[in-house]
Amino acid sequence: MCQDERSQYLNKIKCIKEIRRRIKKSNFRPPKRIKTKPTKSSIEKRLSEKKYHSEKKKNRKNPDINSY
Repeated sequence: MCQDERSQYLNKIKCIKEIRRRIKKSNFRPPKRIKTKPTKSSIEKRLSEKKYHSEKKKNRKNPDINSY
C-alpha cells in the first residue's frame, strides 16, 4: 500500500491520503429513512386478509352445540 513509489515522501503522501479516505468512509452515516403512512388500499387489504385468516381458523373448530 505505501511502498508503491520510489521516494519516501511520495509514499507518505499516498499513505496519508489513503488513511484520510478510510476515515472519511468509516465516519459516513447514511441518512435516516423517513417513515411513510401506509396507503388506504394496503390497510384495507391487510384487514381483509386478517378477516379471511380468522374465518379460516374459526371454521377449524368443532361447532358449538349450545349456540344453535
